[in-house]
Amino acid sequence: DGFSRSSVERPGGMVFHGVPFESGFDDYDEIWRNVGFDRSEAYDFAGISLDRRSKDVRFDPRFRITEQTVRGRPMCLMARAYKTN
Repeated sequence: DGFSRSSVERPGGMVFHGVPFESGFDDYDEIWRNVGFDRSEAYDFAGISLDRRSKDVRFDPRFRITEQTVRGRPMCLMARAYKTN
């Protein structure tokens, strides 16, 4: 999980248990590609749910985000990365 740049840089910043976040990022896909992952996806947490019966985490594709769709918006997000080789 992570936070967009706008979430961290807004007035008052972002603090978790007394520890301020130093930075947020809008392009988590780039981070994962730069460290050797072949594919990644990032989602606004508003589109992630847990099915308690099946214990599955569900990702609503309408909440898939890109650097362009997250820029300027404060949000908590989740990134997943895959190595296919």
